[in-house]
Amino acid sequence: MILDHLTKGSQSDRLLCSTGVPQGTVLAPLLFTLNTTDSHSSSSCHLQNFSEDSAAVGLITDGDDTDWSLRNNLQINTGKTKELVSSKYLGVHLNKNLDWTHGQQQTVPAQEAEVFGSAGTPPEDFMTLVGSAIFYGMVCWSSSITDRDRKRMDRLVRRASSVLGRPMDRDRRRMDRLVRRASSVLGCPLDNKHNAHKHNCVEILSAIRSVKILKRVGGAKGLWTRDPSSSRVYVFNGTSGDAVYQFDSVREFSRSAGVAGGRLIRLPSDWTGAGGAVYNGYLYYVHQETRTDVQLVKFDLMSGAVSDAAVFPAEGGAPVYELNPETVADVAADDEGLWVLYAASGAEPNINLAKLDRDSLDIEQIWDTGCPREKAEAAFVICGTVYVAYNTRLASRSRLQCLFDVNGVVVNEEAPLLYFPRRYGAHASLKYNPEERQLYAWDDGYQIIYRLSLKRKLLL
Repeated sequence: MILDHLTKGSQSDRLLCSTGVPQGTVLAPLLFTLNTTDSHSSSSCHLQNFSEDSAAVGLITDGDDTDWSLRNNLQINTGKTKELVSSKYLGVHLNKNLDWTHGQQQTVPAQEAEVFGSAGTPPEDFMTLVGSAIFYGMVCWSSSITDRDRKRMDRLVRRASSVLGRPMDRDRRRMDRLVRRASSVLGCPLDNKHNAHKHNCVEILSAIRSVKILKRVGGAKGLWTRDPSSSRVYVFNGTSGDAVYQFDSVREFSRSAGVAGGRLIRLPSDWTGAGGAVYNGYLYYVHQETRTDVQLVKFDLMSGAVSDAAVFPAEGGAPVYELNPETVADVAADDEGLWVLYAASGAEPNINLAKLDRDSLDIEQIWDTGCPREKAEAAFVICGTVYVAYNTRLASRSRLQCLFDVNGVVVNEEAPLLYFPRRYGAHASLKYNPEERQLYAWDDGYQIIYRLSLKRKLLL
């Protein structure tokens, strides 16, 4: 139709247009496409086309730009050409080092103000208004961001998680976007089910640096822990029940008159033993209806509903720790994901370890740790290494005298014997927080924080 109009229909006189076509007009995209469709990238210059714009990125040697420009009948506009020292393009700050320092310095302070002004904002609106700015351009800068800038971003995301009451998993979001982008470039799907959870965690416990006795509340047994993705604290008082108490921070919990001072969360079924955990906005607990049926339940703290559940292979409901017979399975979280410590049967002398898919609760791998259940009171996991605490029936000084590294880098015989600082009784639970590098312990009704020192594993 256009050809018929141009060759047979009435035509006006030709007019040389030297000013271009105004943006936003109907014909602008069509005319732009007609004028640029014969321009192509070369080995020395990449041409990126957009709906109404294009950008040529290339290396100019000794001021010679004639090769690509002459081939495409274009003349370089020196007034609009920039040497890459520091530039902002499509909202992403670039510099000659191709890192994200300048962009981070611009983004983080602005979004911190938005985060603190977003209390009560629905999560979907928050992600549109603030989250989009935080994660924008991630496929460009995430691979070269410095450790210092990454930590600033992490702090910002944790603050957002705390304000919203919902986890924002930056590492997973970053990896998902990178994989989707790579899949698009390669033209084939890539599986990110496991890669999204991988972390470069190569540290081992070297010392229990200090102890802080926070308060004494509740019964002799229970557990308390903090979600690594927020400041919220969760308290399980006793050895079973359907109630969990939430506090906005450790400080709020320390100032409360008792556990009832927190927000009551009623679970759809009873939790059994001090083996629960809170990880990235989900509460995991062990439910046991009969001695043969042990179930792991994943509860979404945001929606207040069960997200998933799985039957666990713990035959006969045998306790994982001899000194705490109420705990038939113990959920642990670290930098590498979600784990469960359990006893395969009453006849099994050692503690078993299972790595779980944190989304589906599927068991990915199982190990026999070689650490005996006898005289064990609690355990925790750091960077894929299990640490088991032992005591005596008449409570004395607890000690870490058995460990198991799933990667085989550290062996039990080479690990130092670590004693806990002198305290009141026996641990009912030990919950490691990978963000703070400290343990949340429940000791005869006392809530205790152990600050830890870590060192790098000696890789073979």
